[in-house]
Amino acid sequence: MSFNFLFASEEYQDDFQCTFSDVFAFILTDSNGNSTNLALVPGTEDLVSATTIRPGVSGICEAQNIGFYGRSNNDDSAISMAGMTRSMVAASEVTPGEVYSIKLVIADNLDSALDSAVFLEGSSFSTDVGLGEDRTVQNGQPSVHR
Repeated sequence: MSFNFLFASEEYQDDFQCTFSDVFAFILTDSNGNSTNLALVPGTEDLVSATTIRPGVSGICEAQNIGFYGRSNNDDSAISMAGMTRSMVAASEVTPGEVYSIKLVIADNLDSALDSAVFLEGSSFSTDVGLGEDRTVQNGQPSVHR
């Protein structure tokens, strides 16, 4: 299963990205209690954060995983955060018939002045398992029973 998300933060201003990063995780847990964090920088074991995906600040800290940094925002941006990542994919192998839970965890770390946010892309949740044709009211399925 997979879905798309992006991380945005006020910590992408000044040199906060060099030191401060809010805590963020997508925790997928199976019915045996085994948990995995899906919020990893693609191709790495790095947790997604302002310190692991950043443009860097000249003379203070180097850029990290810059290919996943989206942009710095301004007052005209749709997202009211100083900066944001590109859209990334959270994915995991799952076993059909197994029961899973998933949690989004985000919290301030080391400071309470600068916030972060996670945005999930609408309609991006998918599985590689065919679930049959879409059953919608618009195409007459499911029928309404009274």
